[in-house]
Amino acid sequence: RSLKHSGAATACFCSQPGAGSSCNEYRLQGETRTCTLTLSLTYLQPPASATAGAYTGLYVLIRAGAGEGQERLITAYDGANRKLTVSPDWAIQPDQTSTVELFQPSWMHQGLITATKADCTASSCSNISLATTASSATQAYTGGYITLSGGTCGTQRRRVYSYFKPWASVYPPFTCKPDTTVAYKIFLFSSASVTLPAVFQTGPPLTVEQPRTISVTHNAISLTWPATTACVAASPYASRPCSASLYKLQARKTHYSSDFPVADPQWGQIIYSTTNSVVFSGLDDMSSFAVRISARRSYDETYGNWSESEFAKLTGGAPSLQAIITEFDISLYNDRVYLRWQSDVNPKQVDRFYMAYGFDENNMLDFSETVNGVKQRKVFIDADICTIYPELNIQRCATFITGLDLRTIYLLKVFSGNINGFETRGSAAGIQATLSLPVDAATDVTLGDITLSGNASDFGVDLSWTRPQGFPSVNRFYVAASENGGAFRRVGGIIHSIDRVVTAFIGSLSKGRRYLLRVHCGNSEGPTGFHVDMAQDPTKSSTVEVTPDGVPGRALITSGAPVVPDMNSMVQLRWEQPNAGAIASYYHIAYRSCGSGATAVCMDGSTTALEPAVAPIDYLGCSARRTCTVPCQGGDNPGVAGERCRFSSTSAMVQGLESNTFYQFFLYAGSTAGLG
Repeated sequence: RSLKHSGAATACFCSQPGAGSSCNEYRLQGETRTCTLTLSLTYLQPPASATAGAYTGLYVLIRAGAGEGQERLITAYDGANRKLTVSPDWAIQPDQTSTVELFQPSWMHQGLITATKADCTASSCSNISLATTASSATQAYTGGYITLSGGTCGTQRRRVYSYFKPWASVYPPFTCKPDTTVAYKIFLFSSASVTLPAVFQTGPPLTVEQPRTISVTHNAISLTWPATTACVAASPYASRPCSASLYKLQARKTHYSSDFPVADPQWGQIIYSTTNSVVFSGLDDMSSFAVRISARRSYDETYGNWSESEFAKLTGGAPSLQAIITEFDISLYNDRVYLRWQSDVNPKQVDRFYMAYGFDENNMLDFSETVNGVKQRKVFIDADICTIYPELNIQRCATFITGLDLRTIYLLKVFSGNINGFETRGSAAGIQATLSLPVDAATDVTLGDITLSGNASDFGVDLSWTRPQGFPSVNRFYVAASENGGAFRRVGGIIHSIDRVVTAFIGSLSKGRRYLLRVHCGNSEGPTGFHVDMAQDPTKSSTVEVTPDGVPGRALITSGAPVVPDMNSMVQLRWEQPNAGAIASYYHIAYRSCGSGATAVCMDGSTTALEPAVAPIDYLGCSARRTCTVPCQGGDNPGVAGERCRFSSTSAMVQGLESNTFYQFFLYAGSTAGLG
């Protein structure tokens, strides 16, 4: 045969396979595999090829060890993991005792079984008679393998340990009694052509070197040690390369904080680490501890021997490390600054902070809060305001310092602490200033004319308001709108003005939408000149409401006639609501006198009502030549002299007209958007 690779499989990953199943996955050194219920996978050891598909299409034969004599076709080869997939599944799974060979299939003799010896049974047979074409040479096939196929036995392979034509003796026995329908093939191996690589089975990692203390705090020891890269091996090797994947550390208290020794100290608390440095925390303040380490590989549950112990005494009292204030953001507020800082977490000496501020470092005030009527220093716990970045060995923290004066430059410091107190030096001072953004709101916000539009989303409205006076000054504004009860958002651009009364046009309003509009004040302070939080902006004004809509279409006057009690000066008009445009909510009336008698220009209807030669006159409750006791009687605004009469119904009594006179009447339907 052409030998491609030989070696040993590695240990099975499954320590407790499921019922009725066997482990099918084997690991390379330092790797972990998963158990499945099939028996089609085998993992090789180096120097097997790392090239994908290198052995696909070859055969694998178990030369020795578990599963000896089995031969299977390799249907796939994963070079990265040195994983064989075979077909059919192994009948007996190979393990780390198995020696396997990969080869191109070749055979030296084949035929049909001619007979078996009398000692063969239905379940065990060691001696079979080969075909007449078999070799006549004694022991010609000894050391080879004979493979049965078909007939009563299926596929089985056994080693030939003796041959005297025509009898071949095999071991272990076939698990059947071959008959003359069973075919066989004989493969012969030349031991001289097989060079097996040295395969070393290693034990757990060597003893870890004694750890070294980097630093200590009131409750933790920071340790490091050389990475473990060798494992126990069999003779003639003292060790072989391997990689420890998990370290186990154990501590025991040797002395109390008073330095009195602990009677009969016991190993207790255990922690684990995947790297060769760790902080062993949760220890007793100011006590002395011994710490030891052992290591294991990822696929081997056995730990190596414990290292020599490292001894350390923990500290007590306040931290010795100071925080570092990081770069400030651009100032955005009148009464607060956003303070950010960082501190070390390995070893972690700090779990709380307080801040101080002032105009110079010799006259600083603690940032405080009032609790139950008592003003006291405000202490921040790191878990509430900090985020840990383990890869950088730091925690980053941030909070607001509030209650500051506007337009003031401050020095700020952070003090670090723990359960034993605070360090007294503090961080290096940072410098930040508050702004002087406006604090007063615009007043007298008033709606003006609504601009109509033929589009559904292009209405506009005029707004006016009174600019706040005093300090901080105001010289810019923006308008915010809430549409149909939604959140407020800016509409339009920034409005620059120092006028006492400011006007602005607000466009892009949609037809039929309900808008609440308000004004926000600003100046040239900060990056935008406005307060960053629109909802909490102290300068936001009261709101005004507007619902843009189209104007109503034409109303239709259905009748008009003199009416009692004074048919010489009163006319009753009736009309129908417009059938197009917006819904009419009120109506105005206008009229034009056409003259009297035969000279009346509109008596025969020849003059178009919508295009009179003389502009119509608004009905103000009486004609220009008469006075009325109650102007606009019957309208929505009775008794208001000089104002256009407003009617919400579909009829009106027009009074104060001239007797014996022809009139043309004009009716205008109106809505919140204006008159049609």
